[in-house]
Amino acid sequence: MAFFTQFELGIIRDDVARSFFDECILYGEEAVVGEDEYGMPIMSEPAEITSPCGFGPSQVRYVMGKAEVPIYDATLRLPNTVDMRGIIRAAISKRQGETLNPMPLYEIVGTNVPGFVAWVVNLRSVVLR
Repeated sequence: MAFFTQFELGIIRDDVARSFFDECILYGEEAVVGEDEYGMPIMSEPAEITSPCGFGPSQVRYVMGKAEVPIYDATLRLPNTVDMRGIIRAAISKRQGETLNPMPLYEIVGTNVPGFVAWVVNLRSVVLR
C-alpha cells in the first residue's frame, strides 16, 4: 500500500522545489584522459552541474572526553532529479538570492540519502590553499 499517490507526491515535490532558495554548483570527479610526455596523468575538467538547492549550515561534532572532531559542517537539500553519481564537491553560488563571492566550497561526505522529494547530502568545508 502506498502512503502517497503520484499526484500527492507531485504536489509535495513542487512545494519542496519552491523552498530551494539557494543555488549550487555541483562538481563531479575528474577522469584520467591520457599521459603527458613525462608519463604523468592528464586529468579532464570536472563536470559542473548548476542546481537549485537548500543549504543549511550545521555543526555536527563527535566528542570523546576532551577531544572534539567535526563530522560535517552543513547539509544540502537537492531536487531528487539531480544525478548524484560521481558528484564529489559542491559550491554555494547564491544564498537567499544573493551572489556569493568567493563561493564557499564543500566536500560531500558520508552517504547521500534519497528521499521522496529531495536528496539530503552532508558537507564538510574545503579550504583551498
